[in-house]
Parts: sequence; C-alpha cells; structure tokens
Amino acid sequence: MRIAIVEDNPADAAVVQNYIERYSKENDRMVYIHTFTDSLTFISDYKCNFDVVFLDIKMPNLNGMDVGKHLREFDKRVCLFFVTSLAQYAIKGYEVNAMDYLLKPLEYYNFAQKFRKAEQFLATNKQKYLTIKTNEYTLKLSTTEIVYIEKYKNYLIYHTPDAQYEVRGTINEAIKELESYGFGECTHGCIVNFKYVTSFNADTVQIEKQVLPLSRRDRKKFVDSLIAFCGEGASNAN
Repeated sequence: MRIAIVEDNPADAAVVQNYIERYSKENDRMVYIHTFTDSLTFISDYKCNFDVVFLDIKMPNLNGMDVGKHLREFDKRVCLFFVTSLAQYAIKGYEVNAMDYLLKPLEYYNFAQKFRKAEQFLATNKQKYLTIKTNEYTLKLSTTEIVYIEKYKNYLIYHTPDAQYEVRGTINEAIKELESYGFGECTHGCIVNFKYVTSFNADTVQIEKQVLPLSRRDRKKFVDSLIAFCGEGASNAN
C-alpha cells in the first residue's frame, strides 16, 4: 500500500507515520510512506500513484480542502482522509468524497479503525487502474470508467462517460493490457468495454448512445467474448 502524508507540522506527521507503521506491523502489511510538508508540492507533483492520502486541512499556501478538490480532478479512487483539530471543517471533506476524517490529537485505536476502512475499500474494489499521461497532465483511470478506446494517428483516445483523453500509445498495447478486464476489439483500432454494450447486430455495436462498427474480421471473437463476459456477470450476481 502506497501512502502519502501531507502535513506541515513535523510532530503531527510523525504521529501519523508511527501509527501507520504500528498498524502495518500488527497486521503484517507492507506499506510505502511518503511525507509532504508543502501542499503545493504534493498536488503539483501528483502522479496518481498513492492508495491512501492523509491530508491536513490547515496548510499554508493551499489549504487541505482546496488540495482535495484538485486531487479529485485527477484521481477519484484514492482513499482520502482529512486530518484536523476542527470537526466542522473536516465534515466539509465529504464534498470531495473523503473516506473519513481524523481529529487531532490522534488516538491509535480510532486511527486503526479508520485505516481498516481503507484496507477494506481497496480489497473490495480491486480493478485495473491505468495511469495515463496526456500533453497537459497525468491522471488515473479505472477500467470501469473507460467506455471505449479508439486509435487516432499515433494516439489513443480514451472515452469515458464524462470526458475524452488523448494519449500516445498503440491499440495492440491497450488490448494486451485490458483484454482480461472485459474489453474486446470490435474493429481494427477500436476496443470496447463490454460493461457498456447495450446491443449489437451483424455490423454495429451499441454503447449507450454511441454506435460503433463491428467488423467481419473481429465479429466472432468479439461476440464470443461478450457472451462469456455476460455469463460471468450473471454467475457473480447469483
């Protein structure tokens, strides 16, 4: 588990780190901890590579609440805990989908209970995460967020329900990375997340409001994989 502590007070940061190390030792967990004393450095250098973030609300330059808002623009899945001495500020953390908050001074038993929530969340939400780099920024995408990917010249365009991201890459690399997560190639240069398929016929695939071509070359493999995916979903539901 990769953990970030964003705290300008060295004593408070040390308490969080000591509690994490104590918990990991008691529960036989492996952790990597990185401490940031400046919120601007943390958010400007953020590479979507942490599982859990402990974020102090009262920080110089950029307060923790604003850091949390920026963080969610790039990473919607990281487990975010606000750390503060004022509960009324911590409650606002739910506006940025914080998992919980910790009140100073911290107490180990309470900390351990809340840290266990993060463990359980990560364990039950195992899925493939892609860290993609556009020309402007780096962000983390879950496989469940990707509707389809299409090739455009030397780029791949990742389509999600809310946005599109243009990234350098090849369609073969994307297929290799995503095929085992419920994706299939409907035509050369286009792979689809089976989760979003609503219907298909001999020549097209309907993905919500989008219609994509289904080529003769890829039809059999695509349909077989889609049926297998739907069968697994039915089995899991039962």
